[in-house]
Amino acid sequence: MPPKDGHSRRCCCGGGRNNGTLLTLFRYSVSKVGIWRNNGTLLNFVPLFCGTRCVCTETVGVEKALKPGMKKTAALLLLVALSIYSFVRTSAVDQDPYLVTDYSRLHPVKVERVVAGKEEAQLVKLLKEAKDKGLTVSIAGQRHSQGGHTYYKDGIVVDMTAYNRILNLDTERKTITVQSGVTWEQIQDKANRYGLAVKTMQSQNTFTVGGSISINAHGRDIRNGSMIKSVESFRLLMADGQVKTVSREENAELFPLALGGYGLFGIILDVTLSLTDDELYSVTTETMATEDYKAYFQQKVAADPGIRMHIARLSVAPDSYLTEMFAKNYGLAEGEGSLQAYNKLSMREPWVAPGKLLFQLNRSTDWGKTMMWDLQTRFFTEQSGELITRNNAMRAAWKFRLSERRTVSAGVSKLRAVPAKEGAVRSGRTVYELLL
Repeated sequence: MPPKDGHSRRCCCGGGRNNGTLLTLFRYSVSKVGIWRNNGTLLNFVPLFCGTRCVCTETVGVEKALKPGMKKTAALLLLVALSIYSFVRTSAVDQDPYLVTDYSRLHPVKVERVVAGKEEAQLVKLLKEAKDKGLTVSIAGQRHSQGGHTYYKDGIVVDMTAYNRILNLDTERKTITVQSGVTWEQIQDKANRYGLAVKTMQSQNTFTVGGSISINAHGRDIRNGSMIKSVESFRLLMADGQVKTVSREENAELFPLALGGYGLFGIILDVTLSLTDDELYSVTTETMATEDYKAYFQQKVAADPGIRMHIARLSVAPDSYLTEMFAKNYGLAEGEGSLQAYNKLSMREPWVAPGKLLFQLNRSTDWGKTMMWDLQTRFFTEQSGELITRNNAMRAAWKFRLSERRTVSAGVSKLRAVPAKEGAVRSGRTVYELLL
């Protein structure tokens, strides 16, 4: 039974009277914070303090049990014990700033340090230091890669998310120049004010521009190709400290290599992108058998220039596994409404929490897969005829992912200058190899 308030049980340990007193203090402290359970449970903690099993013999007043100065010692020991317990219980990869991983969390790696990229001169100096010390460099954006291969042990991680200024918007030429840490959301916020929109990007706008072009990403747009087609030029910081302007006309050999090169040819500093006009779309969704999709796409989607964006999803429900699908099209809404009436940017994606719950059920159970497919198909089919602007159609923010950013980059990449050898890709006097 717990002692009465203001009292504690005195225990005798094999180590002598002092150990018994220490145990008394500990037992009193834990009882006062409400975690006294029973003698057997509590005594399991005793060896941490006196190294022997103890037997409680009597109940005495706390003031008698406590010797001068022992209260502080007991409180300190209790604090240390609870701190250690809390640390072990909640320890995770994302609590250690030097143990980094990507979105998959497959392969956490201890790195030498993580550096926030802020200024061009700082990045030049950093690469020189890495070269002098023989260190590898990983370039990180939002850290949404999923291969578990994006960092090097004892290397340097350059976090480019702070390198995120919009440098120029030319509304006449429909171009925008941004630092590589800028997100697509920032570009949309800027371009939307002038009736402009992004040509190509992923379905979410939380990724960085540098990461997206480093993997030559694609999205729902089916008229502008992958991201390389919307890149006008970029500046590239090479491993030897040179900064080169790269375009289809200048240093043209690097243009198709660095775009989709996963950062292997240097750090992309800033990028000039071509934009397009914002447009108003009417959304339609159709269901079909998977075997009919090829003909459907060729005859009804690709052949219709009015359809600007398209996405299709396959069923993973057990009864229709990969045999059923639906296609969602974004076609020009001619005469159905004005752009100005719909061009206010959505600030958050609706139904995120229910969507996450359904997705977890979809992953875990067959009935969850069936329910998810039925709800998805019904929901999107009923949305047919909805009007939406291009910027909002490409604005699925998925804000819940931002809280995971430190543990998860569409373009975390590795760069290292290496000796020339057969099979490597040459760029000027420096040779780079794929480091995966």
